[in-house]
Amino acid sequence: MKKLLVILAAVAMLASCAQEPVGELSLSQESVFMDSSGGEIRLNVTSNFAWTGNCGTSDIVMSSKAGEAGTTEVVVTVPGNPGEEERTIEVKFNCEQAKAKLTITQAGSVFSTVVIKHSASVFTAPLFVGKGFTGTIRWGDGKSDDFSASGEPPVHEYAKSDAYEVEVKVHDTSSFSLGSMEGVSSINLEQF
Repeated sequence: MKKLLVILAAVAMLASCAQEPVGELSLSQESVFMDSSGGEIRLNVTSNFAWTGNCGTSDIVMSSKAGEAGTTEVVVTVPGNPGEEERTIEVKFNCEQAKAKLTITQAGSVFSTVVIKHSASVFTAPLFVGKGFTGTIRWGDGKSDDFSASGEPPVHEYAKSDAYEVEVKVHDTSSFSLGSMEGVSSINLEQF
């Protein structure tokens, strides 16, 4: 009798294991390369059970983060890459035990560089022309600031009068102007 109960328990356990849902999940594409400006990726998610998706960052927008069995089109919107370095973004999907991921490789932005040598005690960064650009300015005294098209150019006051080399890196801009040439000894535009 004891052996019969053990056998019945084993059969019941095997039967319950066989009845657990096994997810099947596939994506219409598993990798995409994008330029630095970003854009939309149209992706078909096909599954035999309900699925969920997650991109792990608030920068990426997904038209749907969950779906039912069948094929669902998901639009993944990727913003521009503000950095110079190429970046990789993973969008992960789960369906029961099945997993799939979309790997997005996005090129880094191309930055233009302006180097200005000056000896002013207060220096105003150049005013750049362009919509939506971002940049970084290194003041030449170990300090730096980030700036964008939405504001006035940054101003920096130095602790002492001396010769300084200011390096300004920006992307998505085509021209600039200097408000004052006072104390400026040279402007290097080789990388602009």
